[in-house]
Amino acid sequence: MPYFIKAFLPFGNLTASVDTKTAKIVETFYQRREFVVKAKGASVSTTAFLDPIFSFVSAVLHSEVDCAKHPAILGEDFIILHNPNGLHPIEPTAFQWCEQIFYWDGKLKRVSPA
Repeated sequence: MPYFIKAFLPFGNLTASVDTKTAKIVETFYQRREFVVKAKGASVSTTAFLDPIFSFVSAVLHSEVDCAKHPAILGEDFIILHNPNGLHPIEPTAFQWCEQIFYWDGKLKRVSPA
């Protein structure tokens, strides 16, 4: 789970339920984490995209490019995280050239570039 998604939606650590009789994984899921605690003790919310106060944000554009890590074609690594509560949603076709992530019913849906 990319960190930038965990900053806007309450996804925490990946967790596995294990059948103690068979030692097989029954289910995996991300724990719900509504805030993180900074080094000095202040809490920071991770639920911005679930809060109506942030409905003015339509989406977040993310890139991991830096001076040492970059794709052959700039922008090729872009990921769009759509705000499920955005008042003015961005049409998926506007960014069909990059990966897009949508949040519905507590789950993420990834859409690969066209």
